[in-house]
Formats: sequence, structure tokens, C-alpha cells
Amino acid sequence: MQYRLLLAVIFAISSHQAIAANQLEHIVFTCKTSKHTILIDTITANTYRYRAWNLPKSTHLKPDMEVLDGKMKYEGTGICGSNIYSFKTGNVEFNLDDSVNCSEEWPPKEAIGNLYVVVGGNEKNHYYCIK
Repeated sequence: MQYRLLLAVIFAISSHQAIAANQLEHIVFTCKTSKHTILIDTITANTYRYRAWNLPKSTHLKPDMEVLDGKMKYEGTGICGSNIYSFKTGNVEFNLDDSVNCSEEWPPKEAIGNLYVVVGGNEKNHYYCIK
């Protein structure tokens, strides 16, 4: 009886670890800008990681930029709603949103989001995210 109980406990723990591993490093957004491939994934349930590779570098290689401890918030409503991912390292912020539906500008037809690079509180670069 104890042997069966031990096997059941081991199986339950193994199953729980497998589920937890699947929840880690879940890709939530990926795109290309004119200069980078960007991938945002979760490293815990509510913590995001930003990784960027200079083009034409493959995402199978080490990223050129990695920022941990990102946050996500939802802004807007309906078709104008979007997820906004924010990452900060030193005085540089990377803010990425996943929508161009309600932009005042005319984004490229294939655009799926925006990347804003803010240095010292001033926007330095804006890139459209392309699928």
C-alpha cells in the first residue's frame, strides 16, 4: 500500500512540475522591426522578459539584448485595446504594444504593434512591429 502511495505522490509531483515548466517561458508576443527581431515571453506567471536580436541574426543564437522583470498592462477598450509591455534597464525603457488599430498615424499595412525606446524620459526611437 505504501509503495502505491509513494508512486502516486511521485507521479503527482512530476505532473505538477511538467505543467509548471510549460507555463514558464511562454511566448506572448513576437515581431520584427526594421532592425530587430523581438520576442516577449513569460518567465513566471506575471513577469515578462524582453529579448531582441539584431537583424539578420537568428533567434536560435544568444540575444543582443535581454531585459528581465517586465510588466504588462492592458489599456483601452474594444478594438482600441492593447497589451502594453514595459521593460527598463538603467535609464532606458522599452515599451511595446500589440495594436495599431487606433493610431493617429498611418502604420504600414502589415504592422501589428509599436516599439518605443525611451532614454532618460525622452522618446528616442519608434519602430513598427511587423509580423
